[in-house]
Amino acid sequence: MKKLLLFSLLFYFGWAAQAQFEVAITSFEEVTIETGVNDGQYIDTGDPTVAHDLINNDGQTPVNAAGTGPFPLGYSASYVPYDTPGDGLTDGDFVGITNFTGTVGAYTDGTQGYQFSDADGNMILTFDELELGGIGDIVVSMDVFIQDTGWEYTDGANNSSNDVIRIYARNAVTDEEIDILNTNGFDIDELGIEGSWISLNASLWDAQNAVLIIEFRSNSGSEAMFVDNILVTADSFIGVDEFNDKGFTIYPNPAQGGLLYISSATNQTKEVKVYNMLGQIVLEDQIVNTLLDITTLKAGVYMVQVTEDGFTSTEKLVVR
Repeated sequence: MKKLLLFSLLFYFGWAAQAQFEVAITSFEEVTIETGVNDGQYIDTGDPTVAHDLINNDGQTPVNAAGTGPFPLGYSASYVPYDTPGDGLTDGDFVGITNFTGTVGAYTDGTQGYQFSDADGNMILTFDELELGGIGDIVVSMDVFIQDTGWEYTDGANNSSNDVIRIYARNAVTDEEIDILNTNGFDIDELGIEGSWISLNASLWDAQNAVLIIEFRSNSGSEAMFVDNILVTADSFIGVDEFNDKGFTIYPNPAQGGLLYISSATNQTKEVKVYNMLGQIVLEDQIVNTLLDITTLKAGVYMVQVTEDGFTSTEKLVVR
């Protein structure tokens, strides 16, 4: 699973420490579902008796997608059989990216969502690892529609008598987990969560990478769940002090081009990187005094990262 690089977003929003900003998002619009093109039932070509990754098949609803857009969140699916394996997803099932609205009426964001149903085992959707270093007050939210039907639950064993939905985040370093929804130990029919869109959310760890995971276990086509509008937001940018807290000074700002003065209390050699609003390095230099040549920068907003003697700080720069 690839990591989702949030570096550019941190610099884009880093100066607005108290303003909520988006870190990652998907509404499952990465692939457009078209009638007769990629809307067929999904048929797993893997061995239903062993755990394995699922692959996209031509003509069928895709189960994996790379993230797109300014805040991409890609995802990939896998399968884990019951302890006594059955057909799994090899018999053709409605899972993956979908625009089917017969159950949900409409999706909460866009025209598509992600469907789980009739897994005859466990279908697992794992999202790209979120690199959350440097940001805090992180919240993940999503909309979920659980079909109103006859779910079963007895003792929680990994078999067809136990339907379980679990949505959670895992700390990528410590493996600690935070549940967003976990029906294990409960009959879904008794939880009052069926038949309409519900919004779920949970707070994540400050400045620690995380992976979002959805696990779905069922044995019936009517036992379906739809997910949409997954959003990761943050309220603070931590770990970066105000630019002058360590004696750094940058001027003029706004700048007119030409030379930028970057000074510090000790004025040692500085490594300077200038980022545009896409998170791309547009200027990189090492200065041994206080002057940085910014004549190549066009008018716009940039983030200037300065490292001196092991300390790094960041400041917004406006060029006019």
